Amino acid sequence: MKPFRIGIIGYSFGRIHAEAYRLIPFYKDVGAPIELVAVATSRPETAAKAKAEGGFAFATADWRELVASPEVDIVHVCAPDDLHHPIASAALEAGKHVYCEKPLARTVAEAEDLCARARASGRVAQVAFQCRFGSAAQAARRLIQDGTLGEITSFRVTFLHSGYEDPDRPLTWRLDQTRAGGGVLYDLGSHAIDLITFLLGRPRRVMGLTRTFIKDRPAAQGSTRRVPVGVDDVALALLETEAGAVGLLEATRLATGVRRGPDVTIYGTRGSVAFNGATNPDELNLYLKGEKVPGLSGWERINTGGRRPVPLNVAAQAHFLEAIRDGRTDAEPGFEAGLLVQRVLAAVQESDRAGEWVTVEG
Repeated sequence: MKPFRIGIIGYSFGRIHAEAYRLIPFYKDVGAPIELVAVATSRPETAAKAKAEGGFAFATADWRELVASPEVDIVHVCAPDDLHHPIASAALEAGKHVYCEKPLARTVAEAEDLCARARASGRVAQVAFQCRFGSAAQAARRLIQDGTLGEITSFRVTFLHSGYEDPDRPLTWRLDQTRAGGGVLYDLGSHAIDLITFLLGRPRRVMGLTRTFIKDRPAAQGSTRRVPVGVDDVALALLETEAGAVGLLEATRLATGVRRGPDVTIYGTRGSVAFNGATNPDELNLYLKGEKVPGLSGWERINTGGRRPVPLNVAAQAHFLEAIRDGRTDAEPGFEAGLLVQRVLAAVQESDRAGEWVTVEG
């Protein structure tokens, strides 16, 4: 099989993804060599720096040049959210496989269009919801699906970050509504929503609340001009799944002194599970009623990752390459999963505006 020839667009988070590709052979045999062929950034000087740091064969400040290159078979989209749709669309049109950062798009319409393009292309298109690849998340899903926990009644997911509580932190694309589509709801909440759907199924309706506490920021580093902030700092949502479970999602970038999550707790009539989806994704906390499993009572801490746990990005990107190797276009989480998350995000925003429950469309 010919090598996996990869081009990465955007090297801020792309650096992490490039390192994950380098690590894949230490954990999994995906059947062919992995070659980091090209990198594209927004400026020639950062492109040159990324090329030198990452060992890419060529670099460019024009992502279109990377997409058009016959030397690139896989386009890895790590650019800001407003570029996800144009880059992924162009890559699919050019016959490339696409791995796209989350959220898939800024709007439901953009996500719907990308889904249609991916289906028509016959290429593998996957979204970077890597938290579902943690061994604890995988084990929790098995316990839920095989009925070990009984009927799932309620759940809680929290994703807490600091770093945005300084009102003099300047505006960036993540704080620009037109470029990001949303604030912490999109940035961290998208991961949390994908985990909820992966574990518990599709959300049926939501009641959302979002707040922007820091309403203006410097226009740029060192600028005295302040501009309005149009995205949320804190997002809360009540969710009800199609199976009837109810739960709470909390996401914030103003958790001063805290950086953790997504923390997931799920309660069932026979047992409960709790785990951290990112910082300790291989440790599952499990409670089962003693009479159901003789000898096991109280909370038990279980290492689900074995002696050599696979890092999240490595597992997610290896899964993507394996789908390409096997000629499958059903790699999960695919663009359809990204579209579902986009619909939930939009429903939370609509609920906040309307002050009422909103049904998730689709």
